[in-house]
Amino acid sequence: MVRNKRSVLVKIFFCFLGSSTACIVALHKEKSILHTANLGDSGFVIIRKNTIVHRSQEQQHYFNSPFQLAIHPAVKDQRLIADR
Repeated sequence: MVRNKRSVLVKIFFCFLGSSTACIVALHKEKSILHTANLGDSGFVIIRKNTIVHRSQEQQHYFNSPFQLAIHPAVKDQRLIADR
């Protein structure tokens, strides 16, 4: 049995290079509150009674280059875009 799940996840996370857009939506049922987080060109739409009441906005550096969560390689490369 794994005693420290967090440390295992951290070790797995740092074994890979890559990037991803992200969209997280969580509903608090008791309070009827919707919490959202969106990055890049992922997104969500909220529809009530067949009507769109909210649509998330895309976040891009420029066309076809969305913001992303990433683990960048240590190599300096002019083609990489990184926000500080």
